[in-house]
Amino acid sequence: LRLNDKLLREPFNAGEPIENLFDRIETCGALAEASDTPYTKPQMINIAYDLLERDILFHTACREWRRKPAGQKSWELLKARFTTEYIDTSRMRDTTGDTG
Repeated sequence: LRLNDKLLREPFNAGEPIENLFDRIETCGALAEASDTPYTKPQMINIAYDLLERDILFHTACREWRRKPAGQKSWELLKARFTTEYIDTSRMRDTTGDTG
């Protein structure tokens, strides 16, 4: 269980697809549940937010997320909002990156 918790909290590498982070959190959550020590949905949301907040790419999305009422902070909404931000920032990096 300690290894599962450690894996759950490993930093997110923004060079990887954001789906990898969400899949990792969901997998770790399922393993914890199978071991009768489940994470709650709010815990999973908070862990994901904490990991994403560490990356400047998600500054705007984090600010918006903090301002949401608690009732609007579901796992599905977090995934949707931060996936949109990831796609938008990836596009900006692609258009402002190296030009050769």
